[in-house]
Amino acid sequence: MREMVNPKGLGLMAVVLAKGWTQPVVFTRPPPSISAEQLALFPRSTLIELPTRATADIYKYVQADNKRYYYLKLDKEGRYARANEWLCYRLANLVGVSTPRCDFIQTFNGDIAFGSEGVVGAASEIDTFLYLQTHSMNEIGQPIAGLQERLSAIHTFDLFINNVDRHMRNFLVLGAGDERQLIAMDFARSLFWKWPLDGFPSPGEETGKTWIELRERHGFDLGAARLVLDRLSMIGEIQLAPIVSQMPSHWLPIELQEALLAYCREGRWKARVAALRRGLESGSIV
Repeated sequence: MREMVNPKGLGLMAVVLAKGWTQPVVFTRPPPSISAEQLALFPRSTLIELPTRATADIYKYVQADNKRYYYLKLDKEGRYARANEWLCYRLANLVGVSTPRCDFIQTFNGDIAFGSEGVVGAASEIDTFLYLQTHSMNEIGQPIAGLQERLSAIHTFDLFINNVDRHMRNFLVLGAGDERQLIAMDFARSLFWKWPLDGFPSPGEETGKTWIELRERHGFDLGAARLVLDRLSMIGEIQLAPIVSQMPSHWLPIELQEALLAYCREGRWKARVAALRRGLESGSIV
């Protein structure tokens, strides 16, 4: 790794990146500004570890050196949770599915975790659950309030990335009344959880059961699904390679990084989009 120059005024950003980083950025002089893309290449540091509800995938809840609070993910039992989260958060952004802010967070033991921000102002878990439980279809089957479009977009994205663990606790609701915004989080059990991407989540899996329940309450907007599919079809190796390269290299073996890019390069990505489109339009995929 080349030595990183310590430009005046950059503080914690001007340190040598953690061991295992893929493409470190080297400043030879202070840049006029730091873009969001460049900031993503620098890990934040953990300041304080805080208590939180234990789950199968959450490692710690922390305050980082930017004063924000994050839920951290590390890998367990040879599963690539961090890579799954990073890749899916970035892909979600490309296709119009809202997620919390994410960052690379250095833990007290020196490893780099995936951090999903604990969003200030989000509804409580109970309020979010009640919001999703409230029937939004009227007597003639038409949507009353604007949940259907957002749910349908997340649903379509979940199917594409083969997220097998969508449940009511990994949504967030921001705002109130008609201004409420639905945000999806937790993609640890997707993509490389069951690689390669063959087939789609079954009705018997957690994701299938959740979406069947939500579709019964809120319906399904095929137009919103088509928009996500159109955007997914525009993603190829050129768009995906920079996202892969920005991860710490130890998050995903090089052979799996190449396998994902080959999945695009060889046309299987577009074939999956086409198969999902046919399944949603015919009703054979739910």
